[in-house]
Amino acid sequence: MSQSKGLSYKTRETPEALHDSEMRDRRPVQAGRDGILMLDADNGRIMDANPLIVKQLGYSRGDLLGKELWEIGFFEDATASKVALRELQEEGYLRYENLRLNTATGQPIDVEFVSTIYVVDNKPVIRCNIREMDRRRAAEGALRSSERLNRSLVEHLPHRILVRDRNSMVLFCNTNYANDIGIPLEDVIGNDAWAFHPRELAGAYHLDDQEVMASGRMKEIEEPYQIDGEERWVHTVKVPYRDEEKHIIGVLVVFEDITERKRLEEQIRQSQKLEAIGLMAGGVAHDFNNLLTIILGYCDLASGRLGLNDPLVADIKEIRKCGGRAASLTRQLLAFSRKQVLDVRILDLNALVSGVDRMLQRLIGADIDLKTVLAPDLGRIKADSGQIEQIMMNLVVNARDAMPTGGQLTLQTANVYLDQDYAAKYVDVTPGHYVMLAVRDNGCGMDNATKTRIFEPFFTTKEQGKGTGLGLATVHGIVKQSRGNIWCYSKLGQGTTVKIYLPRDDEVAEAVALEAPAPALCGSETILLAEDEGMVRKLIVQMLTLDGYKVIPSKDGFEALQECETFHDPIDLLITDMVMPGMSGYELMQSLVDKRPGIKVLFISGYIDDAVLRHGILEEGMSFLQKPFTRDSLCRKVREVLDS
Repeated sequence: MSQSKGLSYKTRETPEALHDSEMRDRRPVQAGRDGILMLDADNGRIMDANPLIVKQLGYSRGDLLGKELWEIGFFEDATASKVALRELQEEGYLRYENLRLNTATGQPIDVEFVSTIYVVDNKPVIRCNIREMDRRRAAEGALRSSERLNRSLVEHLPHRILVRDRNSMVLFCNTNYANDIGIPLEDVIGNDAWAFHPRELAGAYHLDDQEVMASGRMKEIEEPYQIDGEERWVHTVKVPYRDEEKHIIGVLVVFEDITERKRLEEQIRQSQKLEAIGLMAGGVAHDFNNLLTIILGYCDLASGRLGLNDPLVADIKEIRKCGGRAASLTRQLLAFSRKQVLDVRILDLNALVSGVDRMLQRLIGADIDLKTVLAPDLGRIKADSGQIEQIMMNLVVNARDAMPTGGQLTLQTANVYLDQDYAAKYVDVTPGHYVMLAVRDNGCGMDNATKTRIFEPFFTTKEQGKGTGLGLATVHGIVKQSRGNIWCYSKLGQGTTVKIYLPRDDEVAEAVALEAPAPALCGSETILLAEDEGMVRKLIVQMLTLDGYKVIPSKDGFEALQECETFHDPIDLLITDMVMPGMSGYELMQSLVDKRPGIKVLFISGYIDDAVLRHGILEEGMSFLQKPFTRDSLCRKVREVLDS
């Protein structure tokens, strides 16, 4: 029994203490997880044996009971066993870390052997716990595996995990945290917060830790932080860290990077903000276009009544010029608010870029190198060619202004697929195939504060008098109305890239031909007019009457239907405002087509309501005239519709 003995003793307890210990720790011998032998403490004879020790040693329970340990033969050294018994009787505790026993078949097994003296019914007994080393090693291996698994779980979490003591010394951290601060893991543990962060920031962290430890409660914080010069956001949860006695000895910190979530929230706020501004801008443009229609219309009527040499003609011309500039502004507001009418066709974007290439070069000047990179297999888009050209013009002008001393400007097209992961990062993006137009410059770039406002109407960084601030707002509105998306990437001193994604449509592109305007012609047809704005209605009646038409005016759709019922002669044309109280122009048209088969329709409006035209796009065959219009443009359009 002397081999691998490794004896370890403790001071013998009093019988009362031993009895209390036995009552406290005693478990049924039969249910022991170790092999258990119960011995008479005076002579070392076996009093009881549990099933597991019988199985371990291969002896029957009858072979064991009443025998002294050294009689049976599973100890290789009987003399040493007797000496060990005396030591146990004197010391009360004996342990072998690695003891070899022989089974009944002679097969040796290595065991951990622990003997303790207890008092049972006022009689000292020896309890021997025998555990096979294979089982112990397996248990230790399982424990190590569990520890590795726990560490692996901590390492695989996307969070940054950290434990600091009361002095802000790092007791533990995972690899994600070490990677974030750019310091090897082994160099983080054992250092305090001041070793990794600026003094002020480390002090703030320390105060937070102290607050959590003092209160014993969890604390949550959202705050910005810097990684390689880039600002990111983190959601931090701090909880008291306790020892085995439940004493608070530090703080457990879990960081979660929420930068993408914050960016998405900012996109949603910006989208809602632009939507609200767009609704307001559309309403303002609608009312303003009615006023401009009246101003420009009466300018035309007044000019027609005056002689060419009348001094008032020059004054009226100036009024008309200012009205034209105001009309241009309202058109941009309508584009931003997505309330304009689009002449949609299947287009080849490469052809559009090539078509305006020479004009753009003249626009930007000789000190800027204009380069086009066009994808040879580019898909088609469904859009308004004039609006796409306006997008390119506005973006190119902005890029030019960002390069006052010259630079390089690139227009690029490409086929792209925006997947679910991309769509999850951006608001209002539908996964699918798109055609991309990118406008890239190497100019002065923008900071984040400027970048978040570039699509707001009337926001500009240019000097007073050098821009309306509607260029990018117009671009944004056109792209959104065309079911596309627009994103801006920019850094100070590193230039700007604007990327536009328009849904791909692989129908055959139509040739965009410019038709010569038809000559203005008078007529004698009968026209039913529905216009809720009284002054506009009166003006249109005067304009059309002067050109020979018979006009039946009505203030809304209901009155127009009544006029149609009482007027028995043919009605050749309905001119109706698209947006009227009670009944829209579109609903009026639908009511009239059955009552007056073959009647032709011309829609007019200061803006288009989504309830009237889906996405603000005219259905095929519809005719539309945008307010404000002149007498000449009205008469040309009326003649065009009547002759179609």
